[in-house]
Amino acid sequence: MRTLSLIAATTVAALSFACGGGDGDGDGDDTTAADAAAAPDAATPDAATPDAAPAASHLTVHVPDDFAGTTRQLVVVYHPQPTLSGAPTGSLYQANAPALTAGADVDLAVDPIGVTGTYYVTTVLYMVGGGQFVPASGIDYLATSTTSFEFDGGPMDLGAIDLALAP
Repeated sequence: MRTLSLIAATTVAALSFACGGGDGDGDGDDTTAADAAAAPDAATPDAATPDAAPAASHLTVHVPDDFAGTTRQLVVVYHPQPTLSGAPTGSLYQANAPALTAGADVDLAVDPIGVTGTYYVTTVLYMVGGGQFVPASGIDYLATSTTSFEFDGGPMDLGAIDLALAP
């Protein structure tokens, strides 16, 4: 019986180590979910609130004055060509069903950390009944930067972009 208890204790310790930490959630720290909830990180934007953005890494999106409909997803992607054709190189922001208001300027917290190279930025607002991977003409909203940005792996300001119905 003592051998069985020793094996069980060793297995628990090994799994705890393999999963990355003392609290068993696999993230490598000793902070439980309850501890994290009690002390939220003020620098981390709330993903459900599109206008919560740190000053160092953001993109301001202007929602058209005649905006109407039900949003499904808002994405910001980057790509090497002036026009997005095919799959983008990567994503800087994504929110499901964001609450947007006609005529509003929304400051998005983008994540360019680790991205290097020269890229254009495209924002797509997919609407219910619109496209899946390609914006649907006259339903979804789209905006692409007119100039490229030099990404250096750190935080950056991507300026402002105006959404319009996809052609």
